[in-house]
Amino acid sequence: MYESFHPNGGMMLENAREEFAPYCFQTRNINEGENKAHTREGAQELGFRGSIVGGAIVYGQMIRPLIERFGGAWLENHWFDLRFRAPAFDEDWVTSTVTPDVESPEPYAFRVRSENAEGQELITMQAHIPVASPAADILASRSPVEWEGERELGTWERMKLDIPFRAFRWKLSLSQHRGYCEKTDERLPIFFNGDKPPVHPGLVMAQGSFAVQNQFVMPFWIHTGSTILTRQMIRVGDNVELRCIPIEKWKRGENEWVRFYQVYLLDGKPAVEVWKSSIIKYVAKN
Repeated sequence: MYESFHPNGGMMLENAREEFAPYCFQTRNINEGENKAHTREGAQELGFRGSIVGGAIVYGQMIRPLIERFGGAWLENHWFDLRFRAPAFDEDWVTSTVTPDVESPEPYAFRVRSENAEGQELITMQAHIPVASPAADILASRSPVEWEGERELGTWERMKLDIPFRAFRWKLSLSQHRGYCEKTDERLPIFFNGDKPPVHPGLVMAQGSFAVQNQFVMPFWIHTGSTILTRQMIRVGDNVELRCIPIEKWKRGENEWVRFYQVYLLDGKPAVEVWKSSIIKYVAKN
């Protein structure tokens, strides 16, 4: 048992400094809308050896040891900073290693690292369960700019900084959730109990891509990193409003990058905040 009194009024997580056993899993590609990065042909056109597995999916698989140990205490309250160092490809074998972060001032802090079978580092992550969450970003109160009509191609020039996208509203059914868990080989009981289990964190993160594709046509783009603060658990059947705002953009060589602020609202209150970076134009190196 890892649960007792928590100083912020919830559960305290005992044995947070215990070591975790390495966790090995096989990546599963689930095509995320129109993004050709997640198809073999589209990825190979730009020099990748195969279809790139969505970053949200790999993230959702690599954190299983944390969810297995802390359950709802993690799902309803956590912060992490995630960086993708190299892509994972469909059916790669990946090992996730979780270690307590003894240098962090947070009492429940961890470092997570994943690598493929060749020993190449794919993802690094710092994470903790906050004793007290900071106030929501002021951007969380920005109203979406609603409009109807056909989407335009999502170019660097059209990503207007500080101009909100139209809202992306979603509600996950139990069959959709179970389908995702089956495809990603997720078997933890917490995701199967009752009619309103927690939405899997990988599936929550994946909605951020759909929020951008709800505004623009995005034929090829690559998620490179995210910082996420979860304040409230999102459950199957919840009505979620997801807002998205470009907050920064830059170029590195011929590649074009955008950083988005995204907020998931439940009953008008921020449940999850995301600061997401992506390459929206990728030019293969010769």
